[in-house]
Amino acid sequence: MHRDSIIYGVLAGLIANFIKLVVAWIGQLMGWLDYMFVHFALGLFMPQEFVNNPLALFLGYVTDFANGALLGVLLVYIFRLAGKDYGIIKGAIYGILIHVILYGGIIQFNVTNIYEISPLPNFVILVSNTIFGIVAAWFIERYYNIEQKVS
Repeated sequence: MHRDSIIYGVLAGLIANFIKLVVAWIGQLMGWLDYMFVHFALGLFMPQEFVNNPLALFLGYVTDFANGALLGVLLVYIFRLAGKDYGIIKGAIYGILIHVILYGGIIQFNVTNIYEISPLPNFVILVSNTIFGIVAAWFIERYYNIEQKVS
């Protein structure tokens, strides 16, 4: 049976993104985060004063889940190139790299109007991104059959 890399990557990314948001939501309930990933995503399109606007939050959710889907597809292709051996470890590293590249690098270029700058929120974001990578890798390992490597 043919397995579609993009569909499995999207599914892995959407499921992992949901878990990532749950972890971040717990961090917000504990008072460790002022803003969630949804807020960072909506900050790409509008200023901070719209942070609680329902339509802006919807746009933020759509953007955040689209980003998760794209990152899931990328991870499928990484697994096709590198194999699924040590997939959970690769997923954790992938999540850490997402954190470093997106939240440590790109966000510093002021692409969003909303961000966290203190250590504890950034640690929660790091943990959430690492869990994203682990969950996406687990899903791909468990459900996606890599039959051939990309050449």
